Amino acid sequence: MCGEALIDLAPASDAADTFSSTWHALSAGGPMNTAVALGRLGADVHFLGRLSRDSFGAQLRGHIQKSNVALDLTIESSQSTSIAVVSLDAAGVASYTFHFAGTANFDWQPEDLPVLDADDWLHIASLACVVRPGSEVLLDWTQTCGAGMSYDINVWPTVITDPKAYWEEVQPGCGSSASTVVWSRPATQMSHSWPSQKAMTPTGGRARRLGRAVRSADWSPHSGCRGCAGRGHRWPPYGSARLPGEGG
Repeated sequence: MCGEALIDLAPASDAADTFSSTWHALSAGGPMNTAVALGRLGADVHFLGRLSRDSFGAQLRGHIQKSNVALDLTIESSQSTSIAVVSLDAAGVASYTFHFAGTANFDWQPEDLPVLDADDWLHIASLACVVRPGSEVLLDWTQTCGAGMSYDINVWPTVITDPKAYWEEVQPGCGSSASTVVWSRPATQMSHSWPSQKAMTPTGGRARRLGRAVRSADWSPHSGCRGCAGRGHRWPPYGSARLPGEGG
């Protein structure tokens, strides 16, 4: 599982104190959540991400390890942890303000990335694939990666507001015939001009809509993973896992 792990700062109360406020610091990030779900399903999954040495990084590291996810491929960074500040509207719907500049998630270097082969399965996802400078390194790597690959483009209109510009960022990761493109967020959140499913399908590959891929990961508990990849993988996935706070 390759991608970001970050902290969601969510307000703990509605108290209108202009001097101080209380927030919940929640371990978050779609790729990390998927790795955690896979680990809880019993898969041999490895998280390929960049974690800070700061206190939030220690929290993320502990959360991932507690769910039986290996961190042997994780890069340790002196840069700070990425933060998403959560705002809730009157209906309780969340929006996010991201603080990403100079943070650990997005400074990938070519030497950070492992060698994978045809027996592996790589799932790569979300903001790490569109936030520079690291996104360019990751997407270049996927072009020569020997593993089968699924790619969750995970549309975030607050990161890149122009659908055309967003598509230009994610399209390089869709070019492999070994890849399956998935998206866990409605494209209508961008605008009606977002590319069609047909346009997002790589030559020889498949496109698949995963309605709750960020919060509920589906996978075979018998599939093994190395570097977010699976030996003996199968698709479509199998099984599901609930994450903390998820009902149903």
